[in-house]
Amino acid sequence: MNLPNALTLSRMAIAPIFIACLLMGGFKARLAALLLFAGASLTDWFDGYLARSRGAVTDVGKLIDPLADKLLTSLAFIALVWLGMVHAVPVMIILGRDLLVTSLRALAGDKGVVIASSNLAKWKTAVQMFAISAALAYLVVRAWGVRNGVVPLSESFDRFWLLSVQVMVLLTAGMALISGVRYVVASWGAVRG
Repeated sequence: MNLPNALTLSRMAIAPIFIACLLMGGFKARLAALLLFAGASLTDWFDGYLARSRGAVTDVGKLIDPLADKLLTSLAFIALVWLGMVHAVPVMIILGRDLLVTSLRALAGDKGVVIASSNLAKWKTAVQMFAISAALAYLVVRAWGVRNGVVPLSESFDRFWLLSVQVMVLLTAGMALISGVRYVVASWGAVRG
């Protein structure tokens, strides 16, 4: 197994630990969740960089990298809905699109057709990672305040932070819809034929 694939598998291993920390609550657990998510997000970029720069792109890597990404972000979004941080509808759009695209890629791959990620999909991923990170940072700050018996944010900044997270999730959902339609169009011939 090469290093990029090992990093990808580590991201999959981190996902349940991340969720356990996030749902456990408390300052230390939420901080651990944020750090685990940030670390996993960095490995998402780094494993791709390593694979391309070292000529170590493998078929296994092409399969497990998007799965690791979807596992981590799907669990994060579901937990954030559970915690009341984000609304369920845009998250369902994002998760539905991810399931559809992953399925289409697998079907096309079975027929020898590779469907590359679009620039819009890459932007969607970046905004999505930032939205989740911002939501996690908010939870860390709030947990710190509870632990120390202080109100860490003014009421207006608190509302602004939450609204910013919601806007980023809605933006992600919009990009998910558009890029999802593009993937369906791009893969239609391969999947049908």
